[in-house]
Amino acid sequence: MGRFASSGGGANLRKAVGDYARARGGSSRAAKAASAGRAVTTGVVSFLSDIATRGVGEALRGIGLGDVLGQPVERVLAAIVNVLAPEGANFDEVASRRAVSEALMSVFNHFGVEEGGINRLNEMDAAGVQEAFRISVAEFIFQRLMLEMGKSVEARAASDREARKRELEIRAYVVEAVKLDLRGRDVLTTDWKARQNQRLIEGIYQEAYRLMEVAG
Repeated sequence: MGRFASSGGGANLRKAVGDYARARGGSSRAAKAASAGRAVTTGVVSFLSDIATRGVGEALRGIGLGDVLGQPVERVLAAIVNVLAPEGANFDEVASRRAVSEALMSVFNHFGVEEGGINRLNEMDAAGVQEAFRISVAEFIFQRLMLEMGKSVEARAASDREARKRELEIRAYVVEAVKLDLRGRDVLTTDWKARQNQRLIEGIYQEAYRLMEVAG
């Protein structure tokens, strides 16, 4: 990933990300290897779908967190992240935890949970679940990528500000590569742990890696 030029430019960015996808063995292998990412996506989508259908209280009890009801929002968020993506040391574990955190923070912000409390999540709908779905995929891929090529970006940037700019550009690029093809499934009633739906999630990861690969 040392080809990521400090002078910037979309072509250099695309090449760096494309090189990364190819180094992972291409889109098919990269998607199969992203088992931690697929697990994260499954956990996030299943949890949020449960909120939409049964309410936030029952959904929290369903993952063993009934005792966090009534606690400050930050503690509730941290507890959910700990359940869906426990702390770990390897790249997959770190990327998974960051992906869950980003997806949930996006949901919390969208529904105004910080201002209105955790019960605001009772307004969860299919659109909210789908957006969290997309973010979880994009964020896992982005975080996994940055854990491997981040030092190269920093080394070739003229300043911390420039490195941060590059990081944001890469995130935006990865987000753009994630396209949800849910094939007519109702996101709120689908059993995402079922084998056929796991294949669908893998296909979404594969398509994102493919777009990154061919564009670079």
